[in-house]
Amino acid sequence: GKVFLTIDLTPSVLKEALKGGRSGSCENVDSLDAPAEVIVSYHPPIFVGMKRLVLNDPKQKIVLDTVVAGASIFSPHTSLDAAKGGINDWLCDSCAPLSEMLPITQAEKEEDGIGMGRIGRFKDPLSLTAVLDNLKKALGVPTCRVALPTNMTMDTEVSSVAVCAGSGSSVLRGLKFSQKVQL
Repeated sequence: GKVFLTIDLTPSVLKEALKGGRSGSCENVDSLDAPAEVIVSYHPPIFVGMKRLVLNDPKQKIVLDTVVAGASIFSPHTSLDAAKGGINDWLCDSCAPLSEMLPITQAEKEEDGIGMGRIGRFKDPLSLTAVLDNLKKALGVPTCRVALPTNMTMDTEVSSVAVCAGSGSSVLRGLKFSQKVQL
């Protein structure tokens, strides 16, 4: 069967996945004419629990239309963020050479190192400019917005970083000690 990959499962993306067809650089792959049996959407179409599903809610309609078509949705968002070697590890590791990296919130009943967010301690202190240059290079972006507290400049040396892919506000609020930088 066909597996369809996307970052966000919107109504137009669902239509493309369920109708079959060819897009992107896959012009020579014959099996793409079939509708998707599994849709891997990094972001889940539903983030909160629901007591009912109705067609007049666009996000809920995506789920219902997928079920009617006999397809499944898999969203690895939180799993990839929390996993060893996942998104948060990669982001943290991209900032500077590390001496230590730990989850901000260790997952219950999981081995050490699995959980939400990461705190990375650098082998050697670096200026904030150097940390951001490393991160921009890893992300392949030319710029990065930074909001600094009044007691810091771009030349301030930092020795640790706290990261959390996505919003991260609830995870970063859980820090038990002060970090010089939170990305």
